[in-house]
Amino acid sequence: MKKKLSTRISMVVAIMVLICMTALIAIAVLMSAKSVSAGTNGELSAFAKQNAIQIQAMLNEASDPAEDLRAYVAAQFTGDSASSAEKTSVSDVYGTSLSLPCKLIESYAIETGWRMVKNSESLVGLGVFFEPYEFDSSIDRYAVYIDDSMAESKTISMYEEDYTTQAYYKEAVEKNRMVITEPFMWGGIYMVSVANPIEVGGKVIGAVISDISMDSFSAIRTTSDAHPSMYAGIVSESGTVMFDSKNTETIGSSFKEFFAEPSEYNEVTSKFNENNSFQIQTTNSSGKAEVRFFEPIELGNYTWWSQTVLDESDFNSATTRLVVLLIIIASAAAALIIILTYITVKKELKPVQDIVGAAKKIESGNLDIDIKIKSEDEIGQLALSFLNMTEGLRLIIGDINYVLTEMSNNNFDVTSGNKDKYIGEYSDILTALQQIKNTLNATLLQIREASEQVSSGSDQVSSGAQSLAQGATEQAASIQQLSASISQVSDQIGETAENANTASEITSQVSSVMSESLSEMHQLLDAMSDISKASVDIGKVIKVIDDIAFQTNILALNAAVEAARAGAAGKGFAVVADEVRNLAQKSSESAKNTTALIESAVAAVDKGVALATHTNRAFEEVGEKTSNMKEIVLEISSAARSQSENVRQILLGVEQISNVVQMNSATAEESAAASEELSAQANMLRDMVSQFTLDSKAEQV
Repeated sequence: MKKKLSTRISMVVAIMVLICMTALIAIAVLMSAKSVSAGTNGELSAFAKQNAIQIQAMLNEASDPAEDLRAYVAAQFTGDSASSAEKTSVSDVYGTSLSLPCKLIESYAIETGWRMVKNSESLVGLGVFFEPYEFDSSIDRYAVYIDDSMAESKTISMYEEDYTTQAYYKEAVEKNRMVITEPFMWGGIYMVSVANPIEVGGKVIGAVISDISMDSFSAIRTTSDAHPSMYAGIVSESGTVMFDSKNTETIGSSFKEFFAEPSEYNEVTSKFNENNSFQIQTTNSSGKAEVRFFEPIELGNYTWWSQTVLDESDFNSATTRLVVLLIIIASAAAALIIILTYITVKKELKPVQDIVGAAKKIESGNLDIDIKIKSEDEIGQLALSFLNMTEGLRLIIGDINYVLTEMSNNNFDVTSGNKDKYIGEYSDILTALQQIKNTLNATLLQIREASEQVSSGSDQVSSGAQSLAQGATEQAASIQQLSASISQVSDQIGETAENANTASEITSQVSSVMSESLSEMHQLLDAMSDISKASVDIGKVIKVIDDIAFQTNILALNAAVEAARAGAAGKGFAVVADEVRNLAQKSSESAKNTTALIESAVAAVDKGVALATHTNRAFEEVGEKTSNMKEIVLEISSAARSQSENVRQILLGVEQISNVVQMNSATAEESAAASEELSAQANMLRDMVSQFTLDSKAEQV
């Protein structure tokens, strides 16, 4: 279904608005996100810095009394002179006699401890620890230590533990530098001990010990209403968790356990070395992304780090809320703009609906339209032009209807009454109407003239057709006689062709018999030749027999000679030799007789071969003559058939001519009748054309 123009315009505007709003939202989101992110960074950095300052104040609060105590002890204590001075006072801790300087140091330490431990939230213990026999030659390990309970009740007790074996004390004394312990649990709280060495005259004689509670750091900013996931912590430069507001059980553990990737922990510790504030995004051991803000805390030669941590999603929540809010506002604004645009466009385009309705009426052939538009903008001008166009179209259609109606009423002497309305493309309609009128007018004039000529010519055609019909009838009779004569000739030629075919068949039979006889004669010649060859071969055999008989006779003579030489012993052999010789003589005579007979037979065979050869030549000549006669007879038969076919074709042609002549005769008669009918129709056409009022001058429409 096609959408309305107002809908399409609204959709286009909506798309443009959405594109613009999307671009604006994107820019606003980027700028706002950047601004909000910067604000969040600033806020959390401020939290971390504020916590660092607060922790720094707590540490200073705990370390300043220790520093004052250390300075006082260093100023009052003079080493051997103090311990060897006159002992006029009694120690409140050990109950032994002390010199006045040592008593002053003890009293200052006790009073300072009571006051500072009681008034400080982070300081849970303060004391002075001396090397063996350094404070007084009669006391092995002299130590004054004040904890919370002592400060509250202003009491003092002897410190009985061997502090000289503690690593932090030994390191502070031996290396003459501040030492801070790792967090440890004492009395149900986490704390660290800070040892500040006491140096007098280039010699370290002990250390001031201050114990700082980690629980006191819970006073720092650890939560935020805007960021529910935020928590705070303190990390030492060595990577130990000093404080964790989220889980106190992690105090004292390695900071490395808080990272899913060792590389992230290494990156954090490398930034620790720069000793500057920084921010970093990491992934905790649970796989959740976090944002950490670090601020350095200086404590003597130690650096702790205050960290503020929150989930990355929480960190970006403000940006997300802003983006969602901007999207909602932009969507609402876009929807409002689209609705207002649709209402406005629909209202402004309402006149177009009237124009569309009028156009549909025109489309259905109804030119009776009325458009009421008061605006003078483009739509008003369009409506006015539409009305003018409709009025002009109505006049043109009425004029065309008038001209065509007059022409349909046989009046071609008609002109247009609104030529001035045919402007622009409409001028072609006027030209076409004029051409139609002139063409029909000229055609009818020609038809009228032609009808008169047809009427005159049809009479002449009718007379000629009558004469043609009579001549065609006479030609048909003559052609029928010619056809009968040709038919007789065709029958005679057909009989000749049949006789020629019969002679050709007899000749073919004779030729076949001659061919068979000639073949048998060739076989006879071959047989006579074989007999002659066999006679020659027999003669050769007889010649061999004669030679054998001759040799046998010679052998018989030789045998007789040898038998005679043998005497009585060869008589029997001589008889055999005589018999062999007689047999050889008889064989020789028989061979001679057989040779004579064979020579006679060969002579007879040669004579028979000569006769057979002569007879064969005669048969071959007869065969050739017979073949020639067969070919001639075939040619005669073929010529007879060809003549018969030609005569038949001539007969068919004559019959066709006869049919054509008869048809021409019938056609001529029909033409005569049609000419009379045509003459009548021409008169009728002339009467019909005379009904039209024609414009002999072909005036313009």
